Amino acid sequence: PVVTAADVAACSAALAASPHHQDTRNPEETRAQLEEWLPRSLWPEVNLLLVGFGQTVCLPRDPACAECVVRSLCPTGRSWEQ
Repeated sequence: PVVTAADVAACSAALAASPHHQDTRNPEETRAQLEEWLPRSLWPEVNLLLVGFGQTVCLPRDPACAECVVRSLCPTGRSWEQ
């Protein structure tokens, strides 16, 4: 399964990572959304990427939008640019 700690749930919500995305900070709901959207073959890579990203860049309380490489794709990052 896709691992969804609170930091993964927060950055997934900020990125609106799924086309079926519903704003949730609930890790179990986020896991279900990501698993529905992502191919199973990508789950291990996504786990590593999202956990690290959520712990270093897309922090729940103080995201580092200025340093974020996906800022232009992210609703939170785009609002930061304005």
